[in-house]
Amino acid sequence: MNSFENYFNIIINSKDLKDITQGYYHLTNNPIAIINSEYQLISFYSPFLVKDETWNQTITDGYVHINTYKKIENSLKNKDRMIITNLSSKRRLAIAIKEEDKTLAIIMILEEETKLEDIPNDYIYTFSELIKKIIKKNKFYLTNETKDSFFNSLINGFFKEKSLFLYRLNELKIADNEHKTMLIIDFSSNYNDNIIQSIVNFLKSYLNERLIAKTYIDKYFIALLNIDYKDIDTSKINSFFFSNRLYGILSANIDDLFAIPSIYLNTLKILKLLKKTLDHYELFEANKYFAIFPLLSLNNSELLYFIDQKILEIFHYDNKFNTSFIDTIYIYLMTNRSLIDTSKKLYFHKNTITYRLDKIKNQFSIDFDDYNNNLIYLDSILIVYYLKGEINKIII
Repeated sequence: MNSFENYFNIIINSKDLKDITQGYYHLTNNPIAIINSEYQLISFYSPFLVKDETWNQTITDGYVHINTYKKIENSLKNKDRMIITNLSSKRRLAIAIKEEDKTLAIIMILEEETKLEDIPNDYIYTFSELIKKIIKKNKFYLTNETKDSFFNSLINGFFKEKSLFLYRLNELKIADNEHKTMLIIDFSSNYNDNIIQSIVNFLKSYLNERLIAKTYIDKYFIALLNIDYKDIDTSKINSFFFSNRLYGILSANIDDLFAIPSIYLNTLKILKLLKKTLDHYELFEANKYFAIFPLLSLNNSELLYFIDQKILEIFHYDNKFNTSFIDTIYIYLMTNRSLIDTSKKLYFHKNTITYRLDKIKNQFSIDFDDYNNNLIYLDSILIVYYLKGEINKIII
C-alpha cells in the first residue's frame, strides 16, 4: 500500500473521475471501473486490459449486462454499501454510491495486486465521497426512469446495442410501431429559463398526448412526437416561433427509434444551414431539404457549380435593382405555388406577387410548371443564400 501522503494528494488534486480512478489505481494497483445506473461505464483506469472476460467486455462495450448490475445492486440494498463478489475468475469489490435510497453508481475494483480485504476503509470512504460529488455535479447519475431521460440518453448515443434500448423501450411502454417525428427548436437567440418553460407549455397545450418525451441539449429543445409530420399544423407553431424569435425543424417520420442519434444530427445540420441562409423565424420541414444535404460536404467553390444559371442571373439582378425576386421564387415554390400563402409570408398584396412572377417568367424565360426544374431552383436558391458573399464575386 502507498503512503497516506499519496492518498491525501489524490483528494486535493483530483478534478474529475479520470483523476480519481487513476489516483486510486496507483494506491492499490487494482483496475477500477465506475458504472452508473444506466449500466454505462463512466470512468475506468487500468494500464493494461487484464485477461478477464467480464472486465474486457465492460471496457469494450461501455456498460455491464443489466442482470449483472441488478444482481449487485440488489445485494447492496440489504447489506453494507460494499460487497466482494465473483463475476468470473476474478474477485471484485463492489461499492454503491448512494443518495438516500437511490443508487447513483457502483464502483468496481478488480482484485489484481492488492487483496480486497487489505484496502483501508478510509480509502474506500473518501474514494466513494469524491466520486459521489463529481457524479452529482456532472449529472452522471441520471437514469432512464422517465421517458425524458430515456430520450436524452438515446439522442446522446448511449445505447450501443439494441437489446438495452429495447429493454428500456418496453419498460417505459413506448410503442415503436407508430408514426413519430422529432421537433428541434433552436432558442439560442432568445435563451432564458422563461422561454424554455413557454416552449414546454406551448407544446403541452398544442400537442397534448402527442408529446412523448422532451429534453434540451445546449440551446436546442428537442421533442419526440407521436404523430406523422404531415399531420402537424405548422401555422400555429410558426405563429409561436415568430412571436418568440425561434427557429425550428421537423424531422422526417422516424421508423426506427434506435436510429434517432443519426436522425437528430442530420436534422440539426439542416436546421443550422437554414437558419444561416434563410433567417426566418419559422418551422422548417427536413424532408423538403434532403436534396441539398449531400452538397454540404462540398467546399464553397465546388458548391457554386450547382447553382442554376437562371437563378444566378436573378440573384445579380436583385443586387443591382433591389427587387427581391429570389425571395419571391423561394417562398412561392415552398408554399406549393400558392399566391395567397406567398403574399402572406412576404407581406405583399396578391396582385403584387402575380406581377412579380409574371416579370420573372418573361424577363428570365423561367416558368414554374416543371416539378424537376422547381427542385433545381429551390436547391440553387439555398446555395445562393448560403454563399452570398462568394456569389457576389461572380461576373456573368
